[in-house]
Amino acid sequence: MANAKFIELWCKKKVKEAQQSVCNNLRVDVEQRARRNFLRASKEIPSADTFIDVFSIEQSNGFKIVCGGTQVLFAEFGAGKSFYHRTPMTTDENNVEIEKAPRPTGIVGIGEYGKHYGKQEKWYFSDTNLIESNGKNHTSLVKATKSGNLIYITEGIRPTRALYNAVSSGIKVFTQGKIIRR
Repeated sequence: MANAKFIELWCKKKVKEAQQSVCNNLRVDVEQRARRNFLRASKEIPSADTFIDVFSIEQSNGFKIVCGGTQVLFAEFGAGKSFYHRTPMTTDENNVEIEKAPRPTGIVGIGEYGKHYGKQEKWYFSDTNLIESNGKNHTSLVKATKSGNLIYITEGIRPTRALYNAVSSGIKVFTQGKIIRR
């Protein structure tokens, strides 16, 4: 009987260790994918401040992936109504266009956050730090004012869904059993 109790406790310990390992491996995978996806999107963000930080916080029941920075919403959900961004983007699950997909509570439609400029075809903005716009898609320098401000025009960016895609890909890789053990 003592051996049965020992084996039961040993099995429970191994299951707990496996759960923690799987959760940690998935966390690292999603975090790395999100960081890479936001980095790719930074080339399109019409701002000098394109820094987006991705990190995780351990919680009692797992981990939370956190994305911080002034451009997170802009990169994740996109902005602008120009033809550059009108290609129907679909969600992975139901093949529903992303603009028509159900939104979580508190998340507004594309172009509806901040100053609502993203609803417009094009909009102007000033950025004293964005010296060169050549690398920024759909953004052009219009003029420099006498005070040294640089005025740009932009057509926004497409929704990159950096975090959404990182989570979807991480879960897909995990369910296929291909997640890398760390």
